Amino acid sequence: MARALEDYLEARYQMRFEMNEGGYGVWHPDFGKFTLYAWDENLDKAIKELDGMREFFIKMQFQQGNELPFPEEPKPYSGNFVLRIPKDLHARLAQEAKENNVSLNAYIQHLLSERHRETSAEQTLKEIQSQINAHIAALAEQTSKEIQSQINALIATLREKEKQVAAEDTA
Repeated sequence: MARALEDYLEARYQMRFEMNEGGYGVWHPDFGKFTLYAWDENLDKAIKELDGMREFFIKMQFQQGNELPFPEEPKPYSGNFVLRIPKDLHARLAQEAKENNVSLNAYIQHLLSERHRETSAEQTLKEIQSQINAHIAALAEQTSKEIQSQINALIATLREKEKQVAAEDTA
């Protein structure tokens, strides 16, 4: 079924973002990470820039008759999946669940949730550390420039004093 230009322009494409180099990179995975990618120190500005790029890109591709991706509807998940694991791991997990007075299912759900939270927290901490490092580097550069400016002012003052002393000595 052929879609109208408005369908593509009004579609809600998924957005991904990453923190890097003291700012935010944003993109739509439906188009590929490097097709439409915006970066700014401010996340809202990066998103606004991406929105403008997406609109321009869609109009251009549509006018040229090129195929455009359309966002998929989110898949409904049942909450069930089959997982094959070694028998010894199965036995250890069952024993640990029993020791914790919970079902094997509840215990594995707990382990997966904890690991997911830890991974998310580690990623967040890495992103925060990256931002802190970028700010420290910017402050260090600014401070270095300020110190250099003060040194230059002191040198200029000393040279003026030397000229005054030399002028007094010759007078």
